[in-house]
Amino acid sequence: MGLRRAKRLRELRRPAEAREEALAGLRRSVVIGDRRRIIQLLDLLALLDADEALTERAGRFRGAIEAELDREPLSAWEMTDLGAATGSVAFARGRAHGLAMPLEAAVREALS
Repeated sequence: MGLRRAKRLRELRRPAEAREEALAGLRRSVVIGDRRRIIQLLDLLALLDADEALTERAGRFRGAIEAELDREPLSAWEMTDLGAATGSVAFARGRAHGLAMPLEAAVREALS
């Protein structure tokens, strides 16, 4: 529910509602311990951040996801292309920080 709806809201150019839906989905996923959905929702939040030029935060989320996937990959899933944001210094700085960040810390940041 939360992931699909949040993606659709983003496509409809309703970013505030997309973020709200993604965060609600993230909260639910944390409660039930759905690692796959947590990663997918953090990836969507990174995309929403990139859309809004919050590139350092997008980088932190991307780095935390990459580090988590290095520990234990997900089958049949690929990270979203974040476009031009990935070429920025702020993104690189955030990604470097995120690579050292446990997934749980990224989730806490997203929900704060």
